[in-house]
Amino acid sequence: REISGFANFGAVIRALDALGVDCRVADRIPPAGTVEARAAALSAALERMGGRPCVLIGHSMGGLDARYLCARFDPNRRVRAVVTLSTPHHGSPIADWALTSGAPFPWLVRAFGRAGLAELTPEACARRNALLPESSAPPIFSVAAARPVQELPRLMRTLVPRLDSGQHDGLVEVASARWGEFLGVVAADHFELIGLDLTPGNIPLLGSILGYRTA
Repeated sequence: REISGFANFGAVIRALDALGVDCRVADRIPPAGTVEARAAALSAALERMGGRPCVLIGHSMGGLDARYLCARFDPNRRVRAVVTLSTPHHGSPIADWALTSGAPFPWLVRAFGRAGLAELTPEACARRNALLPESSAPPIFSVAAARPVQELPRLMRTLVPRLDSGQHDGLVEVASARWGEFLGVVAADHFELIGLDLTPGNIPLLGSILGYRTA
């Protein structure tokens, strides 16, 4: 069985490789493109890999791409199942904030990724969900992540507004990450879920700036 992810899963990929899983990362996916454009690029990446049957693992927006691919770009059913990790299936208020705030950080995010951000608002996700029903094939399994606010990386705590939900990973609420068969909540932040550890010492130079609060 081939499992193909389309984010830099790092330690996750190494763990799957150790289990003997043929795990690959799809390339040439536009980082800030629309869901449709990214799904089309993902479809092309699967063809470059041979078009074999696979399971897709998608983190964050990648899960939206995988769902769109299955509905619009996979008539031969190459994809047998999808696993989404902290994917904002129902959108995130953070996207609305990033599109409208006049602060420097969201302005910078908009400059590089407005098209992608616009796809992550609750309104945009509701429109897309109406066209891509939850009951559509193939089976979709979802995983959410959550950490207390004081355990989130400093970057999230200082530059991103707090979500109202009591359970979230800093960017995506647990309720939004639910789709298909829900497998549960992992104690992790949005990036930690795919093996990116932002605690001090794990990222040269930036670790002490981005890491968790220790007191």
